[in-house]
Amino acid sequence: FPLLNTARCIVGCNTTSDAKPSPLPLLYACEKINMPPKDCWFVGDTIIDMQAAHAANIAALAVGYGYGTEDIKQGKYPPFAWIQSPLDILSYLP
Repeated sequence: FPLLNTARCIVGCNTTSDAKPSPLPLLYACEKINMPPKDCWFVGDTIIDMQAAHAANIAALAVGYGYGTEDIKQGKYPPFAWIQSPLDILSYLP
């Protein structure tokens, strides 16, 4: 995976003491890349992803092609927006 060499931060399920839906993994990533949560986006496909983003005060983009989209639609953690393709993320970048 050569693309991973360009990542400024990679967070796994054991990187922090708590996993999602805790905000800790997201906040850890923000700290590592030196960006405040309010300036970040989190892309996810489950209600757990949306819950973590809300807890971290990070805007969430929900993917309409993920396996947890129905749970997101019915959940109490609405995304900022829905994307239908990875390229849709580009419209949210400065």
